[in-house]
Amino acid sequence: GTRRPPPADSVAVNVTSLDHYLLGRRVGTISLLKVDAEGSDPSAIFGAIRSLRQTHTVIFESHHLWRNYTTVSLKQLARWLHQLGFYLFLVGKPCMLKLWGAHQRVLGYPAIYERLQGWSNCIAAR
Repeated sequence: GTRRPPPADSVAVNVTSLDHYLLGRRVGTISLLKVDAEGSDPSAIFGAIRSLRQTHTVIFESHHLWRNYTTVSLKQLARWLHQLGFYLFLVGKPCMLKLWGAHQRVLGYPAIYERLQGWSNCIAAR
């Protein structure tokens, strides 16, 4: 996809992957990883591929503004996390919706989930 240019008042910052940061600090098992990267959550999660193998639960924000920062959809991220052994849920009202699992192999990924991708929290758990 096409990315928008940064706003005129933006500030450049140095970034590192979660794997690099956590491995440098010799972090072992991670009970809960909370990601809030202001629209870049998929990139932050992909930067934790090694650390995710030691993580029990990941909480992150899902938002249609992802399109400004990444070409990764919620569907793609859900599939990838499921391949790593996570069950993924969209936290909504009045319940949580399971985003990926055995039912997607049969029914396919329901388009309703992409329409529900407002500003929501997602939980990926083992």
